[in-house]
Amino acid sequence: MTEHQVSENCLSVQKQWLYERGEGRTKHRWAKDEAGFLDTQHGQVGQCHRSINIEIATALLRDGIVYYAPGANEPEHVYAVYRGVIYEAAPTRPGISFHGYA
Repeated sequence: MTEHQVSENCLSVQKQWLYERGEGRTKHRWAKDEAGFLDTQHGQVGQCHRSINIEIATALLRDGIVYYAPGANEPEHVYAVYRGVIYEAAPTRPGISFHGYA
C-alpha cells in the first residue's frame, strides 16, 4: 500500500468518527458564545462556545488535523479551530469516537 493509499484510508475512517463526550463526563459549555475559563475550587476549567452542538462538534472532528504518536495505530488527538479557538479531541472509544475540549 502506498503512502497516498494509507492517507486516503485514514481520511475515509475519520469521516465516520463520532463525537461522544463519554460516560460520566460533564459538558463544559457555558452561556457565553465564546471559549474561556471558569474559576472553580479545583482550578480553571475550560468552557466551550455555547453554539457548539453535536453537529458542529462532529464536523470539527471529521475535518480536523489528526495526530498519531510515533508508532501508534490509533490517533492520539484531533485538532480543529472554531471561531479562532483551537480545540483538541481525545479518544473516547479508540478508533470510533472522540471527546473535544478547548
